[in-house]
Amino acid sequence: MYRIAVTNRHLCSIDYLSQIEKVAESGLFQAVLVREKDLTEREYTALARSVKKICTAHGIVCIYHNYAAAIKGDKDPNLQLPLSVLEGMTEKERDRIRSRCNLFGTAVHSREQLEQALSFGVNYVVAGHIFETDCKKGVPPRGIPFLKSILSASNVPVYGIGGINETNEAQVMEAGAAGVCLMSQAMTLL
Repeated sequence: MYRIAVTNRHLCSIDYLSQIEKVAESGLFQAVLVREKDLTEREYTALARSVKKICTAHGIVCIYHNYAAAIKGDKDPNLQLPLSVLEGMTEKERDRIRSRCNLFGTAVHSREQLEQALSFGVNYVVAGHIFETDCKKGVPPRGIPFLKSILSASNVPVYGIGGINETNEAQVMEAGAAGVCLMSQAMTLL
């Protein structure tokens, strides 16, 4: 199983980088998606570089999020951009960034978004939200049928996100997902 820890420093009960260290050394995760949406590009890049150092030391993948500029100077970058950011780029910009990245992905919430993401050349997608989650309070989950729909239309790996935990992650994997994204479990791991 491929588990991606999705960061949210506001959920940590201890120092953020100490929490990332715990995640990285736990053996439970194969990647960390540094998803700190409320930071400026400069703040984000500095923090993401610190996370990357921890991930590299523990042999797990670090995926930058939201800011394409964060990959500058990184010899081995991975990047997940919101679909809206990809839409705002020219094809040439997307091609340049994609050619530098090992992993180049986005999140999708419909088959139409999946088709658009694939046209942008992503090599993985995150699909959700699958189950009820506090991150999307009041928004009905899309469920396993949605995930299966995305999986049947995708030619790239699909990772489930949203309300996934130890009790339901098997459902996501049994549907055929390449892995799961976990935020609460990762950011509260002690």
